[in-house]
Amino acid sequence: RECVFGIPNLKGATSDCAGKTTGESCEITASPGYSVVANSLTCSIQGVIEGTLPSVSPTTCAAPTLGAGMDSECAGKTTGQSCYAFCEEGYDWATAEYICAIADGDTDPTIQPVTSALTCQSSRRL
Repeated sequence: RECVFGIPNLKGATSDCAGKTTGESCEITASPGYSVVANSLTCSIQGVIEGTLPSVSPTTCAAPTLGAGMDSECAGKTTGQSCYAFCEEGYDWATAEYICAIADGDTDPTIQPVTSALTCQSSRRL
């Protein structure tokens, strides 16, 4: 009997549960930028995918590497979270929004500028 009920739809994960029949297992796989724990479910005789839904968590980005005179509040951000980088004291004041996301061709999320990268100019004039 094909399982048509209980097919998981989890943010940050995909499954191969569609089309499974009684007794077959299906796997939950993390999407890029996420991790999955306990990922196996089974198709029951009632036609329902059963088991404990896995825990799906966004991946934490590494702290960004910023240029001279820059700092941020981006440490510890996870996939999809935004943050701001800013110029430190002694530099012209500026900020830029960043996001923890997957860049094209990458598999791990990194802190990236939403529009353009921050640049900080020294406010010390000769």
